[in-house]
This record gives sequence, structure tokens and C-alpha cells, in this order.
Amino acid sequence: MAQHLEELVRLSHKIGSESRSLTILAEGNISVRHDENAFLVKASGKSLTNLHPHEVSKVSIAPVAQALHEHLDDKSIRARLESSTLDTGPIPSVETFMHAYLLKIPEVNWVIHTHPTAMLPLLCHPDAGTYAKWRLFPDQVVCCGIADCFVPYIDPGLALAKAIKAATEEYAYAYGRPPKCYWLANHGLITLGRTSLEAESATLMAVKAAEALVTSLSITKKPVTMTKEQIERIATRPDEHFRQAQLWLP
Repeated sequence: MAQHLEELVRLSHKIGSESRSLTILAEGNISVRHDENAFLVKASGKSLTNLHPHEVSKVSIAPVAQALHEHLDDKSIRARLESSTLDTGPIPSVETFMHAYLLKIPEVNWVIHTHPTAMLPLLCHPDAGTYAKWRLFPDQVVCCGIADCFVPYIDPGLALAKAIKAATEEYAYAYGRPPKCYWLANHGLITLGRTSLEAESATLMAVKAAEALVTSLSITKKPVTMTKEQIERIATRPDEHFRQAQLWLP
């Protein structure tokens, strides 16, 4: 656990750095799979910028994931979070339900949730669902996948986790693979990875792409985007797979 905890805290400080404008105050949260039965996640109300090890919660996956199949009121949600917290740790983030679901996706060990300033204009745009599918340049495909998974706005917490589950299943049916990035309308960004570097690179590249798109939309209503064939070519090139491995190795 010590290694996972140390890495989570280190990553939190990087993601929470003011210079990156990914989160402020107590926004955002990060989780890492500890083993098959538990994961670590930022405690409720704590800042990524100066997160301390004692502000990280160890959570049992099964009871939290089970909540996605139940109808719980606010009081019951709080009780479930408290009862699922291990080692007398602090109460975890309300987004713990989301993390529990995403960490059950095959090969996902890290989840980063941020509220990037550069992305909010797009996340609040009526065409956000369309923009999430666009790809502007090859490295966006390399780091963020062939399209982002769009989730319409819904109340944060358990309701959002259920919406993410439904959107993931629709995405997997449409694309034949799970997403790497999620656009949460009027809310924020989620990225997934086998390693912390993979999830971090997806976050940074998603923000770069958002900045490029906002600028392009200020010039023209319909920027030139990559075609489906171009996207799939980048996604399947062996040399790009090699470069991914180099980027994501710990």
C-alpha cells in the first residue's frame, strides 16, 4: 500500500499544481487500485494541491460498486461511504462510486478526475457531445483514444456514477473498446490508465486538444478534423503503440 499511496500523493500534487489550471480548492480526485478488493482515493473536501497521505481513503470496492445497482438516498449514500472505508481512514470523495466502477474496467488501475479551466467552455457548450468525438491531431488519438465518452450533466456522486456506467456501455458497443477519456457536461474531465503516467498523459493531451479546439472555433464554426480512417490508422500503427509504451512506462 505504501508505494501506491506515495505515488497517488505525488501525482495529486502534480495534477493540483496551480500552473496547470486543472483544479482549484478541493476540486477533482484521483484513485488507484490497491488490489482486487480495495482502492485508494482522495478524501472528501481535500485539495490535490497539498494532499497529505492521511487525507487519502482506502475503500472496499464491492459495497461501493454494488450501490450502482441500488436506489440510495443521500443519508444512505453517506452511510455506504462510511461503512466501505477501511483502516479507520477519512470519508472518501462523493465521487468514490464513479472510481469504484471505472477501476473495474479491465486494465484500468488509475483514474484522474479534474475540472480543467480550458475545457469548461466546451463542456458547457450545447455541441459538447459532438466535440467529444472529434480528433484534431494524431497525439490526441495516441493519448486520449479514438473518441471521448460524453456524459450529459447529472448530479455528482452516485447518480453520476450510474450515468458513467451507462455511457461506457454505449461507447463500448459503438467502438468495440472502452474509452480512455470522459467529458462530463458542465462538470469536468475523467481519464483512465494502466499506469499513473498513462492517465496523466491523457489529461494533459485532452486539455491541449481543448485549447486548440476553443481557438479553432473562435476562427471557424467547423474546424478541419481527422477522418475516421485517419483516426483508426493512428490508433493501430505499431510505431505509435511503441511510443505509447515509452510514454506510459513508470
